[in-house]
Amino acid sequence: MNIAIITGASVGIGRATAEAFMADGYQVHNLARRPCPAPGVNNLSCDLSSTASIELACKTLETAIVGARSVALVHNASQMLKDSAASCDSDALRRVLETNVVAINTLNHKLLPHLPRSSSVIYVGSTLSEKAVPGSFSYVVSKHAQLGMMR
Repeated sequence: MNIAIITGASVGIGRATAEAFMADGYQVHNLARRPCPAPGVNNLSCDLSSTASIELACKTLETAIVGARSVALVHNASQMLKDSAASCDSDALRRVLETNVVAINTLNHKLLPHLPRSSSVIYVGSTLSEKAVPGSFSYVVSKHAQLGMMR
């Protein structure tokens, strides 16, 4: 059995990714605050800004992946504020980094030791990891950090 664990598979790219994996026969687990409406997705309620919430979800996932042939861990979820260096206070930046960077590290730390050798970790990036545009300060900072983690 092949398994896909996707953060933020409730809408958009995450939902499309979940549907694509399911079409290929994967068992899909969505880690998000909101459920994925696609039939057959196992939704695990998870606040990615909370280490305790992630750790609780990982306990369920560790059991679910036992015996899996391959696991795709897809880091898709992200938070984007409309902000600038002048308008983004440290608390707002910290919240974005918790979801967009720290959650990835926590999931990797908790799950990588349990993944079969044929598994993959996929980071959903952004062109903003290579360039900056006005009004996306905290998102750009977090996507630069993700790129560094990935490399």
